[in-house]
Order: sequence, then C-alpha cells, then structure tokens
Amino acid sequence: MMKTKNCAPAAVAAALMSAALAGSASATPPTRNDLGSTFKLISTGQTSTIEIRLKPKTSFDSVSVEAASGVGSLTPPCSFAAVVVGGSYVCRVHVTHQPGTPSLTVNVVGERTVDPAKPRVLEVRHFTLASPGFVAPAARKAEQVTPGLKLTPRQEGSK
Repeated sequence: MMKTKNCAPAAVAAALMSAALAGSASATPPTRNDLGSTFKLISTGQTSTIEIRLKPKTSFDSVSVEAASGVGSLTPPCSFAAVVVGGSYVCRVHVTHQPGTPSLTVNVVGERTVDPAKPRVLEVRHFTLASPGFVAPAARKAEQVTPGLKLTPRQEGSK
C-alpha cells in the first residue's frame, strides 16, 4: 500500500505566496515627493481657492506655482527662492476655470542644481480639480457602418 503525505500545508503556503506576489505586482509604484507638497481645497466654484503646503525633503533653488491646462487665471503669483530642507512654506491661490473645460490643473515646480555641468533637476507635482457644472457632450451615434465592417445577422441558437 502506498503512503500519501498531507499536502494541505504546502498548498496553503503556495496560495499565500501567490496572493502576495499578485498583490505586489499590481501595486502602484512609489513616487518621490521631495517637495513635500500637499494640496488643500479651501473653496470651490467658478473661482476656487487652493492652499499649497511644502515641507521639503531636499533643498531647491526655487519653487513656483504655475497655471496649467484649464486655468483661466491664477492669483496671486506664488513662488519661493532658496527652499531649504525642513522648512515650512505655504501659499494660497485663487484659480478660475476656463469656460468649457472639464478640469483645471495647477503645477508646483521645484528646480535645483545638482551639478553645475549638468541641466537643472525639476520636480513637478500636479493638482487637478474638476470644473463645476461641466457636462460632457453626449457622443453621437454613428450614422454609417465603419467601412470594411460587414454586419451579419445573429444565428439562432448561438450565444
């Protein structure tokens, strides 16, 4: 008579290892935030107020807040020179949405020189805010069949 071993512990261990590997493979890769930037939405509307806080982990020659896509205006201008590790920096900006855009983006751009013989290093952090009341236009139904596509009637009994 053949003796059989209980393989349940090995199967459980293999299943746990497989689950752990699958979880790590689908994880989002970490991103650096040497600026230590955080964003807080103070008010929303056609004009929104955003508070930007910096607690840098690396020194930067300069940091500026810039209007990106969908921004009608950004006031007041906000920038810092000689940003140092461990410092605390705050600015509050008012942004208006460009009409007809689904969202706006504000960028915080930090610049530093690592080696004078090489280009400056940039770190950019983005904050995106949906435009209030924006309704995306409905997609039109195609009036014609795509060229080269042949439609065949569904066969009875097929799934």
